[in-house]
Amino acid sequence: MPEPPSTGLEGKSAAVTATTGPLAAACAATLVARGAEARVLQHGDPLPGGAQVLVAIFDGADVPVAAGRRSADEAWEDALAGAGLRLFRLVQDAAASMHERGGGSIVVIAPEAGLVGMKGAAVVAGAAGALFSAARTLAIEYAPTVRINTIAYGCVEGDPFSEWLRRDDPNGTLALEEETLTLLERFARPEEVATAAAFLASDRASFVVAHQLVVDGGYVVH
Repeated sequence: MPEPPSTGLEGKSAAVTATTGPLAAACAATLVARGAEARVLQHGDPLPGGAQVLVAIFDGADVPVAAGRRSADEAWEDALAGAGLRLFRLVQDAAASMHERGGGSIVVIAPEAGLVGMKGAAVVAGAAGALFSAARTLAIEYAPTVRINTIAYGCVEGDPFSEWLRRDDPNGTLALEEETLTLLERFARPEEVATAAAFLASDRASFVVAHQLVVDGGYVVH
């Protein structure tokens, strides 16, 4: 029998940041299915010393808030100085550590709002955009030893930010217009984002550096 094709992840030590949605679990499961040893990091967990792969997911679940619950300054503080800064520091430390050890790959995942903006989601868009920009800069800084790429995801089933987009806001209007929601037909599946992340993290994508892949649930297209 012929040998099955290599996934480019066999035997690698991988870490995935935890989120409140299904993306972290899907990414970890996909990495394991492709031969890696994957650990899901909770907030505050350090990167394992020998990690060769990091999938860093920005959790925007708590950022969209009803008007009046928090000030704009507090929302920015939570997104940029809180979740966004924690993830940036983790990615930056991982890149430096992998570089010292001779190689590794990092995939940063955040909402597509960071590319195109979105009604009612300025804070998420700002934080995600900052992470995308920082990841590209780090990719240039640490290439070719460490490969850093990003995924901008659209609407994903079960993702708290994606689900928020199709709820009514306090003013009675949808974050996504009714026409757009109709045209979406379906939200993307977490496994679709995970498959893209696993490919970018693998040796099969050794030629891909500082790239941004859009895994779209539809709203950029429409």
